[in-house]
Amino acid sequence: MQTNESNEIVPMVFAGAIACALLASVTVTYTRSSRLRPILRPTTRRRILRSGVTSSSPRIVSRMRVERPLSVSLLVPLEYDADEGAYMMRLGIGRGLVSCVLDSGSAHITVKGSSCQWTNCYVTETAARKKVMNIEGGKVSRSPKGEYCILRPCPCGRDRFGRWLSDCHDRSYTPSAGAEALRGGGLSRELAYGSQTNTVDHFLETISVMDAKGVAHALQSAVVYQITKVDGDTSSNIVGMTMELRPSNTHNKTFLGAVPTTAWTCELLDANPVLDLFGNSARVPPDAVSLPLIDIANERGTKGLAKSNVLFYTTRLLAIGVTHPDQTTEWWEDDNRTDKFPRYVVFDTGTTNSYSDDVLGPELRRRLHWREVDGEVLHFRFEDGKTLSWRFQDMIDPDGVPGVTRGRVSALHCENKRTYPGFREMFYGTYFIMIGIRMMRNRAWRHDIGNMTLQTWALT
Repeated sequence: MQTNESNEIVPMVFAGAIACALLASVTVTYTRSSRLRPILRPTTRRRILRSGVTSSSPRIVSRMRVERPLSVSLLVPLEYDADEGAYMMRLGIGRGLVSCVLDSGSAHITVKGSSCQWTNCYVTETAARKKVMNIEGGKVSRSPKGEYCILRPCPCGRDRFGRWLSDCHDRSYTPSAGAEALRGGGLSRELAYGSQTNTVDHFLETISVMDAKGVAHALQSAVVYQITKVDGDTSSNIVGMTMELRPSNTHNKTFLGAVPTTAWTCELLDANPVLDLFGNSARVPPDAVSLPLIDIANERGTKGLAKSNVLFYTTRLLAIGVTHPDQTTEWWEDDNRTDKFPRYVVFDTGTTNSYSDDVLGPELRRRLHWREVDGEVLHFRFEDGKTLSWRFQDMIDPDGVPGVTRGRVSALHCENKRTYPGFREMFYGTYFIMIGIRMMRNRAWRHDIGNMTLQTWALT
């Protein structure tokens, strides 16, 4: 979910499979860096505010030397964009170079077109006027539903002074001369994300990735979802880093299929983060934690998630523990007798903070005396006794939730007014914890779809 820069209360916007579970009237207050991009793509697939391309980004792919990708390893530099609250990678798409959110909850490339239009509606005129001031432009008009709506070109990032860029021509997707326009075959021009609807065109396009030396490596062709119109709150560019469970249309060519690879590694450091597109196993240290991935849509009681048609990086959760400042530790194990224990964890690089159902927070406080204080350590135990742990001071949400939280709070939001109302219902009744990048930073994550494993290790 993208936030409202003025910290207004805005409708939640999720992708695809959870669209019917969301109502435009559901509201949550978040600061602009608290991003929750839709985890669940529609069968045509994930979410979409700002491209995050910096003013120093190279612009035209044709000016760069192009080579074929390496067969064993291809290291691609990432960049953390605080405005997006995400790690970004640059893709050569069509006639330009576009910065996209690295999104492990999506299967496709979704980017704004150069003529993309953005409509953003609010209940009150005051909220709409504040938004116009924050985005530095746009016209406010009254919709047939009585809402106050802003119409403006889709944003494409900010300059070094923090101002919205007015020229987005080279910072958005323009099809190349050789691009093939796609129609039919199961493709839909309208993608519904909760209260948001995006209008898209589809192109079979050649793409490339740029390595640390500025060399563009040509990949195979992939389907690009070009956004022409956004009716809602968000418009990020996305590169999907997972796959569809079943081809949703006859033009099913994803980014991972264009590499091609079934394993990739991201090193989410503050300085010099990097993506290894082939997930070279030689880079995995012997002390890495290896977690078995599961197809959550085929688990008992989770059949509704099959509608999302996306393979999420999901593993089973067996126990949650808290070590207190006095070094005592309490554990809460899943005994299959309560519906208050989240039995799955989804790791999602396209989400900033971490979220779960609002019953989890009170249970953690009651059972484990979780207080979110310095010296506290949160533990997740998975199958085969594998455990991941986070010190409170390493999982801080620097923004918190204005008007709700005070002082420092963790990036795990799982209480009323801190998480999304009806979180479990949004995912067809499936109860899990979604881990975002604030709890994934300073670690490497090797995603291996071929062997259905997720390996992670600390980076020093």
